Amino acid sequence: MVAIWTVAAADSATGTRRDVALEIFTNSSRLERSGKLAGLDVEIARTTVGDVPEDDEGRPSPDDRYEIRIGKTLITWDGRPAGDSTRLETPLSSEWRAEGRRGGWVEGALSLGGAMTGGMIGSLKVEGKGDLAVMLKKSPIRFVGPGYQGGGGSLAFNR
Repeated sequence: MVAIWTVAAADSATGTRRDVALEIFTNSSRLERSGKLAGLDVEIARTTVGDVPEDDEGRPSPDDRYEIRIGKTLITWDGRPAGDSTRLETPLSSEWRAEGRRGGWVEGALSLGGAMTGGMIGSLKVEGKGDLAVMLKKSPIRFVGPGYQGGGGSLAFNR
């Protein structure tokens, strides 16, 4: 898992829109190490995936539970992929920059090329008192999806 918390900003030299990464999270020690070698602070997140527990009357749920704990923030999504999907024609890509640990900027690029994509059905819950939880709770939009299946991806850092 990799999560990049970005905000849109204007480049001071050109005035063009550019994403700036406020935080970068992963549950992979290899990605954490790669980010640190590039001069970034990459925070470890704990993730779990499992079945949604039975309800109070003992009925099982068809949904899955995804939990991500990042510092003092817990994000829980209970749900499943929607029944319809479509072939992903172009890869999902994102470019951003983040302030390096020793000053300066580190450029980042993420590309995901899933074979199929589709909507997600479920509910999202945000708990905690961390900065991420505070910002997500203030957001009027809480959206999970789309989901991607198959394919591959890459994450690159450039000092």
